Amino acid sequence: MSPPRFVLFEDTSPEAEAVLIALYRKMSPEKKMRQVGALNRTVKQLALSRLREEDPEATEEVLKLRLAALWLEPALLLAAYGRERLEAAGLL
Repeated sequence: MSPPRFVLFEDTSPEAEAVLIALYRKMSPEKKMRQVGALNRTVKQLALSRLREEDPEATEEVLKLRLAALWLEPALLLAAYGRERLEAAGLL
């Protein structure tokens, strides 16, 4: 019996997924890193859009800190930005 197949995408046929995996394997590490960077920028923009929608009056500084709070654990957030800035942004 063969081992269970790892599924990347529930809505994609196994054949299409195999083609995608083959393309990823042929990709240079540099290109893979560029794609990861592009995806990270997209996620950041989506998160900022949500934060702006939740509080349209928030300043860019406050939005920046709220975005950081989505990714960083509280101790690291505090060490990176300081109590005063986080309190001013309503994060403490």
